[in-house]
Amino acid sequence: MELERLNSLLQDSRGDLAGERRPLRKLDEIEEPQGLKRMLFEESILEQIKNAVVVTDIEGKIIYWNSYATTLYQWEASEVLGQNIFEVIVLENSRKTLREIIDCVTKEGGWRGELKVKRKDGSYCCIEGNYSALKNQSGKITGWVGIAFEASQAKQVTGTIRQSETTQILFESLPDAMFCIRFDGTFLDVKAAKEFSEQLPKRKILGKKLIEILPKELASQAMQNIERSLETGKMRIFEYQLITPHTQLCCEEQSGELRDFEARIVPKDTQEVLAIVRDVTERKRAENQLAKSEERYRVVSELTSDFAYAARIDINGKWLTDWMTGAYSRISGYSWEEIQARGGWESLIHPDDMAIFSDRIQTLLYWHSDISEYRIFNKQREIRWLRDYSQPVQCEDEERVLLIYGAAQDITERKLAEEALRQQTERERLIRGMQERIRQSLNLEEILNKVVEEVRAFLQVERVAIYQIEPGLEGKFVVESVTPGCSSVLNLSLEDPCFDADYAQKYQQGRISAIDDIYQASLIPCYVELLANIQVRALLLVPIVFNNQLWGLLCVHQCSAPRHWEPFEIDSIQQLATQVAIAIQQSQLYQQIQKLNADLERQVQERTHELQKALEFEETLRRITEEVRDSLDENRILQKAVQELAIGLGVSGCNASLYDLEAGTSTMCYEEAVSIPAEQGRVAIMTNYLEIYNQLLQGQHFQFCSIKPHPKRGRVAMLASPIFDDKGVLGDLWLIHRPDYGYSDLEVRLVQQVATQCAIAIRQARLYQAAQAQVEDLAKLNQLKDDFLSTVSHELRTPMSNIKMAIQMLKLSPTPERSQRYLEILQAECNRETELINDLLDLQRLEAESYPLVLTEVVNLPEWIPNIVEPFYSRAQDHQQILQVELAPDLTTLISDYAGLGRIIAELLNNACKYTPGGGGIVLRVSQHQGKDESGNIYSPEVNPNSAQVPMTVFTISNQAEIPPEELPHLFDKFYRVPKADLWQQGGTGLGLALVQKLVEQMKGTIQVTSSNGWTQFCIELPTNP
Repeated sequence: MELERLNSLLQDSRGDLAGERRPLRKLDEIEEPQGLKRMLFEESILEQIKNAVVVTDIEGKIIYWNSYATTLYQWEASEVLGQNIFEVIVLENSRKTLREIIDCVTKEGGWRGELKVKRKDGSYCCIEGNYSALKNQSGKITGWVGIAFEASQAKQVTGTIRQSETTQILFESLPDAMFCIRFDGTFLDVKAAKEFSEQLPKRKILGKKLIEILPKELASQAMQNIERSLETGKMRIFEYQLITPHTQLCCEEQSGELRDFEARIVPKDTQEVLAIVRDVTERKRAENQLAKSEERYRVVSELTSDFAYAARIDINGKWLTDWMTGAYSRISGYSWEEIQARGGWESLIHPDDMAIFSDRIQTLLYWHSDISEYRIFNKQREIRWLRDYSQPVQCEDEERVLLIYGAAQDITERKLAEEALRQQTERERLIRGMQERIRQSLNLEEILNKVVEEVRAFLQVERVAIYQIEPGLEGKFVVESVTPGCSSVLNLSLEDPCFDADYAQKYQQGRISAIDDIYQASLIPCYVELLANIQVRALLLVPIVFNNQLWGLLCVHQCSAPRHWEPFEIDSIQQLATQVAIAIQQSQLYQQIQKLNADLERQVQERTHELQKALEFEETLRRITEEVRDSLDENRILQKAVQELAIGLGVSGCNASLYDLEAGTSTMCYEEAVSIPAEQGRVAIMTNYLEIYNQLLQGQHFQFCSIKPHPKRGRVAMLASPIFDDKGVLGDLWLIHRPDYGYSDLEVRLVQQVATQCAIAIRQARLYQAAQAQVEDLAKLNQLKDDFLSTVSHELRTPMSNIKMAIQMLKLSPTPERSQRYLEILQAECNRETELINDLLDLQRLEAESYPLVLTEVVNLPEWIPNIVEPFYSRAQDHQQILQVELAPDLTTLISDYAGLGRIIAELLNNACKYTPGGGGIVLRVSQHQGKDESGNIYSPEVNPNSAQVPMTVFTISNQAEIPPEELPHLFDKFYRVPKADLWQQGGTGLGLALVQKLVEQMKGTIQVTSSNGWTQFCIELPTNP
């Protein structure tokens, strides 16, 4: 027994020094005392090796470094050889001490003590070492050698050595009896136990056989174990009982106390064994008390939630449970028999925790207690957590079995609480992280991408995505986080057959959809197919709602297998969805603010641009206004206006047109064509563009883009503004640009202002022109007055002169014939004078509209015309002129003034005879028609019998004499006579045609004159029935 303790002590000491844990060694490995000595010698060698040996030269450069130096100082030999020891392990503040040590070694030959050094990792340690000098044959020091321990290790070794020195003393004081016995049972040596040393002296035992000392049955049992030990070469252990004191050897009848003994038979060689006998009576009694105590503990443990057990670890390292208290049944749900039938306690352990259980067995094999936590499955396949306390209490070396006592505590509730706390902590971390990102960033895409990544990591799922729902209940996956083995759904749009308005409303109200397995959830087939197409096996859908609107869904997908969604997971994702909604709302608010800022900046820029434009437009308007003020030239002003607008506004072109409202035309008089074809001079018929000109004539501006491309310009955007004032519309002003251009309010106002200036300019120019025309007219009138006075005086003087001459001749007339001739001259000149005066008076009355006309007289034209023309035949004949009269076959009567009509025809025929040369023709045509249409064509009753028209009578007098075009506008002026046109020198007052025009107008008719191709034609149209 003493040898076993010594063996254990040495093993523990060596294991501690080596820093290792070694399995228990058996005593049967020690075959003899010489083996014990050899082991002690090897142990001393080992202790020498576990020193750091460092050798340096005289300068301190390292020339040797053993393996334990590497362990102690952490430097490899290859790293330090050739390096100075002062730089490697000696601290700055220890260098002085080391030099003192070298001095001591030099003088005294050695030094021993403690020194603080540094390791490679920068840490420090205290060492205890011996330092000596290396000398050559001549005794000269060539280097230094140091052998060092870590101070704590040195102290431990010192204690071990001191313990070994006392081993022998302790051995001598052991209470066990030891016997050296030969194979035949003869006692060769003996050391009796102290309490039996007097009853069993050596002299009474040596040389005796077992059968002579012990009772027969006990001696037989001992011999069997000795023989077995010698055969197997292994130690045998057996127990027996013996009555003490045993004073009578080999006596069958004994008296005294019955005690328990344990005998260990250890073979020394093939002939001898060592028998170690110990009195185990007290141990047996303690074991009996322990058994009773265990029974009481078993009863108590049945009433608790924990249970105790006894187990063994066999030679193969297998865990064998001997017994358990009853609480295990309540925890596991299995009876003892059911556990054994399943293969033992290990069959209940969670597969993921088998490594923990295996490590636990190894710990116990090193004779260390163990506390482990692991999971088991109970009978209902629920997971229960156990905290297992195990303690090795005995090693049965014969069977190499380790005995274990332990207690297991059900910590499921604690683990659940810890898990709940962990989940709560993780959830709070997730929410806090989300809140922090919301505070730090307003980039919605970045936040959403981080959310799906963290949710996937938190739930350990295969795909997390966010599905954004559009207003029409359509949408797509906008962000995702997916494992490599799962397909991507990013930017995928889904047509969910079940996601209608009702489902959207439910999700908006907070509905959460958690499906563990789509094939077990009683879903409609098309929905299962939809989910299967995107590799979804289990899903969790949580709505993202803010402002009572469903923005989207936070989708968690398990793709490869079903997945049960824990309540805390659903709650965590729901809370996270709320934070996502906040992030979305904040992002949208931020985007709105950004948009507002951008809009504000844009408005500022636009306003600045508008102000700049306004200044430019004001400058343009100023230049145009100055031009209007400085010039009265209409052409110059309008051309300047269109040029300034086209260049100042940067448009493709600008033009100005003037209206002829009587003719219904608009003529483009001025144009600045920058990048479009020029069309100056183009005349537009207003009636062909009523939609445009109706607005312009009402003083309205407008802009539009032509739908039908212009033949030359193509499709363009146009702005039209009327040129008008309080007296009416004078024309229009147009801007032309590319088709996608929109004219701003500033541009429209500028064009309107320019149009106003143009209207002022036109009015001023026209007033100026009118004034100039009036000046010219006054000049002409003055000339006409002079001509009139000259003509009147001439016309009046001529008859008067003739009258005077005729009177004078009458006085001197010698014959009646001459007197008669003079009287005729006198009569003619009087008539001529009277006619001139009457013409002047009639013209004055016609201008004053006081001329007496009777427009109710019936004139029978077929009869009346010949009577009027008759006097002119002889006159035409005298001048060798050809006079023709052409009356229409259907000519009827005319309601008019008889005298006025006759005067008109006579005056025109008189002029025709006066200005037609000899041989020339004079033609009078008279016809009637039913009126004219809007185009000037003669109305036909067959074409439009229901139209109300005014019947007209037409008198056309043509003579073969051409009047210059520049003279035609003046033919109806008073006292005007065409120069050099009076071929027959018949004279005249120049009042005839003026009287004719006034008479025609008074008769509600019209008179027109044309002259071309050698003919001059006067056309008079009078209402047949006025």
